[in-house]
Amino acid sequence: MIRQETVLGLVDRIYTAAEDPSHWIAFLEHLASVVHSPLTALVFEDVHSRSASVTQAVGFDPTFAREYEKHYAARNAWIAASSRFSPGEVITSEQLLPDDVFLKTEYYNDFLRKMDKRYLLGTFPFRNTAAFAHLSLLRPKRLGPFDNSEVGLLATLVPHLQRALQLHKRIVDLERCRDAAGEALDRAPFGIVLVDAKCDVLLTNRAADEIFAARDGLTLRRDGLSAARSDQARELRTVLAGAISAGTAGIPAMGGVIGISRPSLRRPYTILISPLRVRSSLFGLNGPAAAVFITDPERRVETNSEFLRRSFGFTPAETRFAGRLMNGESVEEAADATEVTISTARTHVRHLIEKTGSQRLPDLIRVLMLSAAGLREPESHASGMA
Repeated sequence: MIRQETVLGLVDRIYTAAEDPSHWIAFLEHLASVVHSPLTALVFEDVHSRSASVTQAVGFDPTFAREYEKHYAARNAWIAASSRFSPGEVITSEQLLPDDVFLKTEYYNDFLRKMDKRYLLGTFPFRNTAAFAHLSLLRPKRLGPFDNSEVGLLATLVPHLQRALQLHKRIVDLERCRDAAGEALDRAPFGIVLVDAKCDVLLTNRAADEIFAARDGLTLRRDGLSAARSDQARELRTVLAGAISAGTAGIPAMGGVIGISRPSLRRPYTILISPLRVRSSLFGLNGPAAAVFITDPERRVETNSEFLRRSFGFTPAETRFAGRLMNGESVEEAADATEVTISTARTHVRHLIEKTGSQRLPDLIRVLMLSAAGLREPESHASGMA
């Protein structure tokens, strides 16, 4: 008889692993010791490719694991015979195939016998037309089949295992979305800062980090965003507080625009503060409540030359000239920088206008600036702030 404390300990390890995948091994080790299973593995398999991934395993020699993934997963006689069982059911090898059939299979003779494994206790936590996962516990012939108490233990654990895998998938999906969103924000040519209802900074993108690092009139302190000039710092806090109040109240229209002077006497930063609608949770209003967009008029646009060529069919010379225009240079300044005559420069402008479908020079610059040519190349994810 398996004691209740053992069951509770295994359930606890399952949910710990849902949050941190590194703990799956601890769960498998504990389960393997309780049911006397020298080989215990959590495996994910693709139905269409008949390929497998042994994601977590105890007692599974890496050489045999690779053989299973590359060859024997598609020849697993137990898997082939399991279609009549539903996800979540606990299955033993005796239920799947009779000995006179199983002992003649390639899977047993060429794979399991090499590992001295004979009996199975397993379950499919999930299974659909595209993929499935199985928890498989194997033991040698000398230990005999799994008994009713071991079958009952796995049956007790299965609902928790299914829920844990669902939670883990949700966590992984959210983390992937967060990472992808962070990388997308890092490509923006202007600074982006997200703050919560307490004005604490939750996230900054790469452009914002560079602005703060310059310490030229705008800084990120422990108590939040601040400006070098005290009057602008107060205005910044006031507008930000108003936007946060609007966001928590579900009013998206409130916000404001502020100019932040720079000790270097360069052109001021322009800051747009916009509220974000916040959903409450058991932990209060702790999500993003306002977004701060910081524009540096002195920043040069890192034009994506390949994008300009592919999108508009620019020649290399036209691409260089377009990049100069995107950085605020006049036609004469761009001509001087690219070492061409004014006549050639005007020809470039005419070709650029034709290829972008623009009407005149201001329209051309608008089209270029609104294209993806100004997006930064990927370097690092947006940084979260404590």
